[in-house]
Amino acid sequence: MKVTITKRGAPSVLSLVEADKPIPQANEICIKVSVAGVAFADTLLREGAYPGFKAKGTTPGYDVVGTVESVGSEVQNFKVGDKVVALTEVGGYAHFCTAPEHRVVHCPEGLDDVETVAMVLNYVTAYQMLTHVTRVKAGDTILIHGAAGGVGTALIQLCKTIGDIKIYGTASKKKHATLIEMGVTPIDYRNENFVEVMKQYQPQGIDVVFDAVGGKHWKQSYCTLRAGGMLVAYGFSSITKKGRFHLPSALKSLVNAPFPSLLSVLNDTKSVMGYNIRAFTNNRPEAFQHDMTELLSMLKAEHVKPIIGKVLPLSKAQEAHELLASSAIEGKIVLKVNA
Repeated sequence: MKVTITKRGAPSVLSLVEADKPIPQANEICIKVSVAGVAFADTLLREGAYPGFKAKGTTPGYDVVGTVESVGSEVQNFKVGDKVVALTEVGGYAHFCTAPEHRVVHCPEGLDDVETVAMVLNYVTAYQMLTHVTRVKAGDTILIHGAAGGVGTALIQLCKTIGDIKIYGTASKKKHATLIEMGVTPIDYRNENFVEVMKQYQPQGIDVVFDAVGGKHWKQSYCTLRAGGMLVAYGFSSITKKGRFHLPSALKSLVNAPFPSLLSVLNDTKSVMGYNIRAFTNNRPEAFQHDMTELLSMLKAEHVKPIIGKVLPLSKAQEAHELLASSAIEGKIVLKVNA
């Protein structure tokens, strides 16, 4: 069985259908999926707004944990029965899926599958932004937008492993208790202007902002930086409205997205960096292998513990997407596939 998108649209277009077991290509691995993560990118795929893939007939699912069912002729490092994690990008909402070998990593025994799948997309994204893109260090001050979400909570926990970092985070009021418990100073983005709040907290500006909102939000985030600070743009959620792709919002966000000139960046002594896990992994597959292995070791040692918002069966994929769209869940939403 697998979940497929019958047409572009709301979560109701997700349908559970029978499917043949996929046959891996020469460099691919076929995985019997135990659990699959639910990601914002999955919702964009469903809406026909995810670059590089059409919606109709595609199975969502960016990250999975499972066991190797079969391998292609060129696969060197995996055998049938190995427990693995994989960055699939699509195809994860299924009993069986395939992934290229460079996106598959051995999984240590003894880890909880639900917690482990949260490490694949969310924690790799957070880890690579912290280590490859920004090199955040002890003593820095940072701002995380959507701090109570999957990537946001991953950033917070990983910052704690680096050292004493002052963290501010935007979230709805009902999620502030979680952030405070994690040692974060919360900002209510619905009722407060985060730029003005940050001016009160940090008049000289801050070191790094992690922003997956996009549009004019990037411009506002850029304004909170001190000299030498960096804006990390890693998403564009402003193209959606109430969890759905919204063309007027997308056009407005594109028009309002700042494109600082080299001269202005030079004068401000600030920087803007983009991050996309697909591009980074395809260009630097060895980095994904190393970083994923490092993160699984951190999970094994209990240095991090993913926040799991909801666990649902594969048949409840529609509900999972509705929950994600409502922004009611803290942390990661996970689908149980082969129990």
